[in-house]
Amino acid sequence: MYSSCQAGIHPQPICNGTLEELIDGDDFCASSFDLVSSPFDECLSHPEMNGVNFRTRCKLDVCSVFPDGEAMKDSACAFRNALSIKCRMLGYAVDNWRLATGCCKAMHDFVS
Repeated sequence: MYSSCQAGIHPQPICNGTLEELIDGDDFCASSFDLVSSPFDECLSHPEMNGVNFRTRCKLDVCSVFPDGEAMKDSACAFRNALSIKCRMLGYAVDNWRLATGCCKAMHDFVS
């Protein structure tokens, strides 16, 4: 986590090597961005979507709560929730994304 914030400076968590490979795996960010099997595949192909930016942001968000495994999964699920909201705004219904991505928490935990 960040120890302090200064105006205009937004430090990034250190996420490299083995940790980045872990976070970019199916348990965290990768399963959302596989254009063949992702529940978000149609939405991610929309011209207004930038899958690379979304994937990078997901990895940074998950990395920022390392090494808390539960918080890492929660962060990835919260990110997927935000992605599902963006998809819905673009006219794509992303059904069953929680089940497909392992984010099967109680309905009150996530908005979409």
